[in-house]
Amino acid sequence: MNNIFLNKENFIKHHNKEYRLERINDFVNIYNILKTHLIPKEKAYINEKKLEKYIMSHKKDNRELVRKVLEQVVNVSFKKFQNELKKQIEKFNYYLKKNSIKKYIFVLGVGNDAGASTMDYNLFKSNFWVFLLGWKYLKIKPYDILLNLNVAIRLYYEQIKDFLLMDDCSYSGDQMFNQVIKVASTEFLFYDKKGFIVREELKKTVYEPVQEKLVNLHLIIPYISNIAYNKIANLDLITGFNIIRYNSYIINSFKDVISAENLKKINALYNQYYEWVDFGNLIPIFFEHKIADMVSTIDLILIKGKVLDDPNKQVVFIDACEYDEKDPKKHDLDPKKKDFYKKKLYCPNPPYLNFEKILLDKLSN
Repeated sequence: MNNIFLNKENFIKHHNKEYRLERINDFVNIYNILKTHLIPKEKAYINEKKLEKYIMSHKKDNRELVRKVLEQVVNVSFKKFQNELKKQIEKFNYYLKKNSIKKYIFVLGVGNDAGASTMDYNLFKSNFWVFLLGWKYLKIKPYDILLNLNVAIRLYYEQIKDFLLMDDCSYSGDQMFNQVIKVASTEFLFYDKKGFIVREELKKTVYEPVQEKLVNLHLIIPYISNIAYNKIANLDLITGFNIIRYNSYIINSFKDVISAENLKKINALYNQYYEWVDFGNLIPIFFEHKIADMVSTIDLILIKGKVLDDPNKQVVFIDACEYDEKDPKKHDLDPKKKDFYKKKLYCPNPPYLNFEKILLDKLSN
């Protein structure tokens, strides 16, 4: 298989429409290889007895605070997530049918046009995995599958007005909304100058509300934070995108679910380890298929089991996150490793982390 998703030499073909069928065929081949590897083998769930031990390991004055924080955390099962993804795709299917739309472009949502390695192509991240999960529910398959929204617009703006992006959850919204959608909106400089101006006295670009919507941007994200949701609303004002949202749940950040007094206290404890994190902007949710990183949710507590007021204590209460010296996949969870608390750790390992090995092994045979 001459897979243009994996072969950097062929990546330039994304800029040429005549290779559309090759891209689609490559994706179908990838899907057929990976479709039996999409279900999580290990799931993250809270062990209630260990959770209580974790809370009680804090000093007496902090126990109730930690308990209140953890009471806000939502654990979403994989079955629940899959059901919500299906519901949102069905809404998208209905939109296409209602508006007699036969063609749309799926975009993986990378911020770059080309990269130095396969890892730059977003094949091994959550949005690609979500697309694979949702493939069987899409009644109309995409006309083309591209990595970059800017490229997609350059290629198809004149003939196709609908573009689709997916992900499992949006926390801060920075990657998708600031690095992908907002950047791609500048493609409309050539079409709608009313929405994008340069003020000479400021020597910088200034966005103004755009009244004319030039393309439909469909965002299937079953779970989204209120922070990310508000960023969508702002982008809807300042870009030529008609942003159509497919969300099951909007999750409030910690600053919206705990009191200002408790937020100040927990932030002080948390910042002893992550001084750059604003606890209030973290999102109280994790999934059975993965726990997000330190800039998205409370990985210091959920993955690393850090007792916040004692630097020498750790109580892991999610079984999938326990260190096991006999299991090579658990070696990164060793708390004795240097800078353990500052490292980005996966717990459990989501299915998409295995995609590269599976694909390359298959392609090499």
